[in-house]
Amino acid sequence: MERIRLFCFGYAGGSSMFYKSWKNQLLDNIEIYPVELPGHGTRMSEDPCQSINDMVDDIFLKIKPYLYKPFALFGHSMGTIIITELLFKLQRQGYREPIHVFFSGRFPPHINEGKFISELPDKEFRQEIYQLGGTPKDLVENEELFNIFMPILRADYKSIEDYRYLHKDAKWNINISVLYGKFDKEVEKYQYNEWENYTTGTCCYYEFLGNHFFIHSHFIKIIKKINMIILHQYGINDFRGNMRYS
Repeated sequence: MERIRLFCFGYAGGSSMFYKSWKNQLLDNIEIYPVELPGHGTRMSEDPCQSINDMVDDIFLKIKPYLYKPFALFGHSMGTIIITELLFKLQRQGYREPIHVFFSGRFPPHINEGKFISELPDKEFRQEIYQLGGTPKDLVENEELFNIFMPILRADYKSIEDYRYLHKDAKWNINISVLYGKFDKEVEKYQYNEWENYTTGTCCYYEFLGNHFFIHSHFIKIIKKINMIILHQYGINDFRGNMRYS
């Protein structure tokens, strides 16, 4: 039985390090592959991408040697936009489809961004980032340290704000799961339902008690859900190992 690769894509300003902590909780047959963008984490010495398309082009070159095996995709917030464009790129290039896709913490990309923060003055920008809840307070309040991360955050948010969805009426033939935080103020609840218009496959919704960054507070439950979904879809007899949750 081939292992399934789970490619994970982060939120604006995020690093692949967050997903690396998932490794020991996933089923033995699921091999996690956290994808690092230029300017982030282990690639911080590189200039950040200036558009979603640049991100997708970079990611495609990194992961295409690994697409000969079954794979799934998981993306949170900005990561959902990256996955959307990556899926269409894989279609155009004639690559196999993923066995499952997980969209987390964001409305579908045809809905225009409602908030524009990338060009705010530094003080206001820092406050907006803090209110979103994904950045530690100590980092936001440390002006010297935050200034190191600010160009990356601004580039990511500018890429999100400039993005336009151009695939009207296009659909995938993929089963997808939509994960969201019950108290996420960034997304109206009805907007999640529109993800089902993107595929001819199944679309299931999973609510978690949290805000926009529920993936931090509920990551064990999320990993358990990923295990169960892939286990069910791929066949229980194909998997080995125990589910381990702490």
